[in-house]
Amino acid sequence: ATRTLPVLQPSAAGRWDSSNVASPVVLLPREGVAGDPWRMFYYGSDGTWSDAAATPFLPTGKCGLATSADGLAWTRATDECVFAPGERGAWDSLHVGVGDVHWNEDGRSLTMYYLAAGDEAVDGAPAGIRMRIGRATSEDGGLSWAREPEPVVSADAAEGLFASWPRVLPPALTGGPWRMLYHSFDGRRWRAFSCRSDDGGASWTREGLALGPGEGGAWDEQGVGTRCVVPWRDRLLMIYEGVEAGSGTHRLGGAASAD
Repeated sequence: ATRTLPVLQPSAAGRWDSSNVASPVVLLPREGVAGDPWRMFYYGSDGTWSDAAATPFLPTGKCGLATSADGLAWTRATDECVFAPGERGAWDSLHVGVGDVHWNEDGRSLTMYYLAAGDEAVDGAPAGIRMRIGRATSEDGGLSWAREPEPVVSADAAEGLFASWPRVLPPALTGGPWRMLYHSFDGRRWRAFSCRSDDGGASWTREGLALGPGEGGAWDEQGVGTRCVVPWRDRLLMIYEGVEAGSGTHRLGGAASAD
């Protein structure tokens, strides 16, 4: 592979994403829609979260949108973020991050699944660690969003401290129900889990472990983090972030699923 220059960098000092931009989710132009741009949703921050007393330990914060005519040169759709944390006291009041975005069946509206947390502290862990997965919709191509009041997937102590970084697989990919892959951390290892929806994503039922850490001494012994799933031959291919025990080195790996 050939390395290229960044296609999107942090903005100027004083802007909401002046410290970092990360975790892009890219939607190709819609077929049959003249002039429809490429869309890139991402999260970033100015080095702070909504509560100035909280210390950010992730590059999350707010979500932005950039567009492109060719997928190479990108321009921010607006100087402001398109999705911010919820109101004070809400479950998503401290920081948010885009997980996945897809067009709905009407071809006009979008649904975003996002990770977020409020200022709840858990077992001595910092505020913002109790992440959950929420859902929001947009009727204007991603410039503004209406969030649902409650998370669609909450943290489960049997899995770890949080449920986060959702990737959603529609029936066209699974050949069955909607499925969501997300990951958690139990204080020692990272693991990816699966859940399913039989009502178009409105509610989700946990299905259990999807991919766990590698065996002792493996490059991903400490666990599995963020991931992307695409069709591959007659299966689904997951490209995932693995973590090495001891060094904490992050690398990319692949896993396949026939179900």
